Amino acid sequence: MSDTVVKVIPADPRYVPPAAVHQPALDLLIRLAPRCEDPSIRVHRKVQYVDAGEYEEGATCPHCGQHLVFNFFVEDDPPANWYREIVHQTELHAEGVPTVMPCCGAEVPFEEVRFDSSGFARFELIVSNPDTPYPLPDGAMRQLEAVVGCPLRQVWARY
Repeated sequence: MSDTVVKVIPADPRYVPPAAVHQPALDLLIRLAPRCEDPSIRVHRKVQYVDAGEYEEGATCPHCGQHLVFNFFVEDDPPANWYREIVHQTELHAEGVPTVMPCCGAEVPFEEVRFDSSGFARFELIVSNPDTPYPLPDGAMRQLEAVVGCPLRQVWARY
């Protein structure tokens, strides 16, 4: 059986809110995502790639601006192969990891690549299988932002 995982991360990948707001923010996310499972808070020492699992569709190159579409159903799709390899290379952290873009050959910091559905963060609020519509409504996000103290993004993942 597949799981849907909602990861709420700061818009600024390096921002970690004060520890005093971590649990209240998670408690609010639990209320906003009824009947969710496995609520958790993650704080990473370095910026991590926060993936969207099966929901990731593509990325934009920070050097040439080309949009890459990942076709995971084609055996030798260069963008999908690049994606698989860089995700494997960045399992421990993404901060400062260089990558060569398949579109133009430019070497760029991985955390500068703009993904369609995923992102980068040192702080994550996470719930699985919430009984809530995608995406979380603007009002819910504003409530979470008020508690966390910064603009937030949603990463919905499917595994």
